[in-house]
Amino acid sequence: MIESGAQGRLRGGSRVYYATGENQFQAAEVGFNMTCRVREKGDKLSAEVDLGVTDVGPVSPPSKTPTVNNETVQATISLTPGQAAKVFASDSSAGSTTRRYEIDITATRVAR
Repeated sequence: MIESGAQGRLRGGSRVYYATGENQFQAAEVGFNMTCRVREKGDKLSAEVDLGVTDVGPVSPPSKTPTVNNETVQATISLTPGQAAKVFASDSSAGSTTRRYEIDITATRVAR
């Protein structure tokens, strides 16, 4: 729960290892990092969102190392309580697999 004017942070991810040579490996940090500040003005709600998403893409044939994809979003989003608002949507190719990432936020008023 984030109160009006307060900031919240959510992180998720893991470390992906890949070969860089015979018996040599590197690690890439993949996942997401989101900071959100909710604002309430009268009966209107908004969220200031700073989001970063990192994933591992296809392997580059000459170097045999994967492509690390970084996408960032900084936005102010109008919120309607109880309805999801899209923060981020992206298609990402990792080798022969295509993934769709979508991140939504939903505001819910809490009675005090």
